[in-house]
Amino acid sequence: MQKVMHDLTGMYFTRLHVDRLIARPAYRSGRGDWHECTCKCGTKTVASALMLRHKMVKSCGCLRRETAAENLRRYRKNRALRLVEERNAEVRQFV
Repeated sequence: MQKVMHDLTGMYFTRLHVDRLIARPAYRSGRGDWHECTCKCGTKTVASALMLRHKMVKSCGCLRRETAAENLRRYRKNRALRLVEERNAEVRQFV
């Protein structure tokens, strides 16, 4: 049985642009085809063809940081609004 090569060079996957097909890096385990990719933020990263095709990897990590920051911002805003509403309710009780 022959191995099928998945050369994804030139394709885009969410925020990653596939630059070239490379040999499996020594620090990565598993089989399959590995690609060097450039994220929209400019960072280079390595991902397997399987992870790219099945959308298991979407960026170099910047998407996770941005999403976490946005969620934290939204949580803090909601919490601040809730505290103001509670304080207003307490003030109305004494008036």
